[in-house]
Amino acid sequence: MDAREDFKRTTLRLPQDLYDQLETLARDHQRSLNAEIISILRGHTRPLFLDLNGDPPTQEELVAKGLKFDLLINTISSFLADVRD
Repeated sequence: MDAREDFKRTTLRLPQDLYDQLETLARDHQRSLNAEIISILRGHTRPLFLDLNGDPPTQEELVAKGLKFDLLINTISSFLADVRD
């Protein structure tokens, strides 16, 4: 199995300033923009997605938490604001 089969392709529209900041971070960390975004999202969403046993939540639990795409964008923006400070 090709490792890329484990990934879901998606299109992501970002504000230009956020895109530029992500590119800068990726360059600073010597990785691709895609790898940088994955790293940020994993680092900031893992605590939200794992319970105390390390199990992923059910779809119902995710809905109950109100996790939406906007949360991911806000997470990235928040991370970038912390990095700038």
